[in-house]
Amino acid sequence: MLVSAALVGIATAFFGYGGAVAGTVIAIGAGVFATVRAWGEVRETRAQLLGDQAANARRSAAEVASFRQRTDHTIDELIERNQQLHIGLDEVKAEAGRLQQEAAQLRGDKVALRAELGRRMGLQEAQILALPTRGREATLADLWDAQGFPTVVLLRALANPPAGVADELRRA
Repeated sequence: MLVSAALVGIATAFFGYGGAVAGTVIAIGAGVFATVRAWGEVRETRAQLLGDQAANARRSAAEVASFRQRTDHTIDELIERNQQLHIGLDEVKAEAGRLQQEAAQLRGDKVALRAELGRRMGLQEAQILALPTRGREATLADLWDAQGFPTVVLLRALANPPAGVADELRRA
């Protein structure tokens, strides 16, 4: 627009002093019009950008609110899971304490039984039994010592005794 006004001003300059004044007035008028229009476009662009910024801010605020809600929900779930794990841990600690107490009691029982076994059998009375040879059937003497305690020699035979031995064991 400004360029066309300048061309009109130059063209009227060829018509003398009055044409030069008219051309100058036209050029100044076109400049003022162009300036006013430019400032109008600046205001429109500024208003549009401010509107876009406001829309972006509202959208961002909605996204932040949604993210915060999801985060709060996740944190609540983690807190609840942590509390459940603490309860489970307390139960496991209590069970471990009970089992440690039971293990200590069983160790004490084991020591007492060994002492009783040592008292009953005595180290001097211990017998060394010969291992039975293959091909020979185990006898009652091979399975039981003189005091009625099973020997360690044929544990498999105790689990599956011959038919005659099983009847003898039932009668005993």
